[in-house]
Amino acid sequence: MKHLLLVVLISLVLLGAAGCGRGSGGYGPVGEYVVPYRDENFTVKPFTATELTINISNGAVLEGYVTVRGGNDDIRFYIKDSYGNKVLDINRVQGRYDFFYRATSEGFHTIYLDNSFSIITSKQVYMHYRVR
Repeated sequence: MKHLLLVVLISLVLLGAAGCGRGSGGYGPVGEYVVPYRDENFTVKPFTATELTINISNGAVLEGYVTVRGGNDDIRFYIKDSYGNKVLDINRVQGRYDFFYRATSEGFHTIYLDNSFSIITSKQVYMHYRVR
């Protein structure tokens, strides 16, 4: 019984040192910090847009995905930098869309989920993202 306990304890220590649980935050395999993803849920009504503003350093990467449900499962997706310039304009995304954007300027960037083209249908939007 003591040997089994010792084997389990050593296994747990080795798994922790190997970086198990990556993707949920914490430290990666070589001590590098792994940035956790964030999750947001929005209901975007017809004729409106929802905004999410994030502070991003120059050269940092904003990555993740957005999923849309409702109507035709579509929404306009774009990002503006702190100067008001559209730095990523995908137009309409449908269902799930994976995004990747490397910032070319420092400051607040705003993600727009725009349902202004819809007359009747609200959209349920789920966003999974991180800045690294």
